[in-house]
Amino acid sequence: MTLHMIELTVADVRVTAAWYGAVAGATVELDDEARGFLLLAISGTPVKLALKQGDAEASGTLLHFQVQDLSAAVQRLTALGIHPTDAGKVNDEGYRRARYADPNGRGIVLFEWVERQSKASGGA
Repeated sequence: MTLHMIELTVADVRVTAAWYGAVAGATVELDDEARGFLLLAISGTPVKLALKQGDAEASGTLLHFQVQDLSAAVQRLTALGIHPTDAGKVNDEGYRRARYADPNGRGIVLFEWVERQSKASGGA
């Protein structure tokens, strides 16, 4: 079994797709305008993000995107006018994260591992 896609019901598929394009490099793979549906491909992962037009009350969904350099990612998004709701928190599990909210209020986390490499190479 392989996870193929995550479907989000959103208020505006175009606005949301543009936001995920800026944040995660998502590109439209399938556009079914008549049904209010977009399928997005996200570079670096086989999992697709499906956007469906509808009543987009924020749910408990929280999407996590791993980045190589969190500071650079936050700086890039800030330059695009996308600001974190919480930035730079270091988790005791060994990662640093910045949290955002997409245009529908859904939680998005960008994170980078900060201790994982040292553990993998014989550290703690």
